[in-house]
Amino acid sequence: MKHVLTLLPFFIFTAVTSHAAEFWTTDFEAAKKQAAESKKNLLVNFTGSDWCGWCIKLKEEVFNKEEFIQAAQKDYLLVKIDLPRDKSNQSAETQAQNAKLASSYQVQGYPTILLLDAEGRPYAQTGYQKGGPSAYLSHLQEFQKNLEQRNKFFEQAKPLQGLKKAAALAKALKLLPSTFLPHYQSTVDEILVLDPTDSLGFAKQNQELLAQQELEKTVLPLLEAQKFDEAIKISKEIIKTYNLQGEKKQELMAFEVIALANQERFKEALLLLDPIIAIDPESELAKQTPTFRAQLEQAIASKAKTPAEQQETPPAAPENK
Repeated sequence: MKHVLTLLPFFIFTAVTSHAAEFWTTDFEAAKKQAAESKKNLLVNFTGSDWCGWCIKLKEEVFNKEEFIQAAQKDYLLVKIDLPRDKSNQSAETQAQNAKLASSYQVQGYPTILLLDAEGRPYAQTGYQKGGPSAYLSHLQEFQKNLEQRNKFFEQAKPLQGLKKAAALAKALKLLPSTFLPHYQSTVDEILVLDPTDSLGFAKQNQELLAQQELEKTVLPLLEAQKFDEAIKISKEIIKTYNLQGEKKQELMAFEVIALANQERFKEALLLLDPIIAIDPESELAKQTPTFRAQLEQAIASKAKTPAEQQETPPAAPENK
């Protein structure tokens, strides 16, 4: 009997875990379809089930609890997008789907919890929160206010025309993190058509967002891989393609300086500093250029020395007697 009692907690935990799993789907497209039919939203859990400590903690403290499951499924379809290290229990299709979704929604850390409408458009993002099921449900409820406000502006825009409609749509999108905008591309395109002169400034903001995404996707990995010439080339292309101005252009040019300096092309890097300052002398980056300039000039002077001079140390100051 002692051994049976010892095993009871294990069986209870296994039963609860198995029961909880029934309410989580791994098929994203099927979940979207069901959400549309049932007029619910999606709660998508991007997790690393066999390596992410905070993911496991969130699952044990919240997602496996009956209180959470019963309340959450009234408003959401629960979707689990797992990126484990051991993929032996996942089909190739599921692995491909999960990797694609993590890239599409720009998941940077785990756990990432996204709230999406039935079209797959995100309206909120969160992660681990302490306090158990009740606290987590209250936390999620706060995001519904943001969704209601977004929908309110979308509804207001429907009967409007021209710039007024563009303004209402822009208000809706400004409620959201800029990283969500790729999932609202049809709305973005509509605003750009309705406001061709960019009187709302939305086109400029959108271009800068696209440039930032391209920077993170291409330039930064190239710098990390020490492919400096490629990084410089693509930086220039991004500036031209997205017609960048102001601080965003300065930022891309600063990456060119970094790439040149890492190749010990210090004089070329130094020549870029004045053009960077000229774009916006009051920007934070422009104010940092004296430090960059001093470092580059020191590197140039050091490089000009002979190997013997570089190793030479100045004589010690005479001691006072």
